[in-house]
Amino acid sequence: METSMNFMGAQYDDITKSMTEMKGLIEKKVKKEITDTKELVNENCLALNELMRARDELRETVKDLQCRSMRDNLVFSGIHESSHEDTEEVLQNFIRDELELTQDFNFERVHRIGREQGHRPRAIVAKFTSFKQREIVRKSGPKLKGKRYGINEQFPKDVMDTRRSLLPIFRDAKRQGKEAKLVVDKLYVSGRRVYPRIDRERNMPQSIGMDLDTNDTAGAGANRD
Repeated sequence: METSMNFMGAQYDDITKSMTEMKGLIEKKVKKEITDTKELVNENCLALNELMRARDELRETVKDLQCRSMRDNLVFSGIHESSHEDTEEVLQNFIRDELELTQDFNFERVHRIGREQGHRPRAIVAKFTSFKQREIVRKSGPKLKGKRYGINEQFPKDVMDTRRSLLPIFRDAKRQGKEAKLVVDKLYVSGRRVYPRIDRERNMPQSIGMDLDTNDTAGAGANRD
C-alpha cells in the first residue's frame, strides 16, 4: 500500500513538473509572438505614416501646379450672356465700359464656364497673356462696388473651399483692426498663420501607432466575463 502511494506521489510530481515546464514554454512562446507582432505592427505603422506623408506632399505639389496654371486667370461674374456671342469681345467691352480701362488687353483664352442656366449668365474665365495686365484689371475691381458684377482670382476647388472657410476669420480680423493677409489658401493674422476652424485638428501633426504590452502573458488563457 505504501509502495503504491509513493508511486502515485512520484507520478503526480512528474505531471506537475511537466505542466510547469509546458506552461513556461507556452508563456515564452506567447511572449515572443506578441513581441514579433508588436514589431511588425510598428513597422507597418511607420510605413503607413510615410505613405500618408508622401500623399500629402503629392497633394501639395498638384495643388501648387494647379494654382500656377491659373495664375494669370480671372473669373468675371454677372456679365450678360447672349447666343452666338464673341465672349472675348464681350469681356473687352466690359473692361472698357465698367472698369474704365481703355488700354488693349490680350488673352490666351476667354470662355464661359458651366452649363447654360437660362436667364442667369454663366461666369467668364479669362487667361491673360501677362500677369501684369491681369493685376491691372483685378485691382480695378472696387469700381464694381454696388453693381451686380464680380471679379475674382481663379483657384482649384480645394483651395476655394479652404478660402471660403477662412474668409469669416479674415473679415473678423479686419473689423478688429488687425493686419490680415489671405495668400491663396493661407491666412496670416498679425504675422501668424491661422487655420480654418474645421481644419485645425487636421493640420496638427499626427501619426499612427500601436502599443502592445508584452508583459501581459499570465492571463492569456484566462476566461473573460
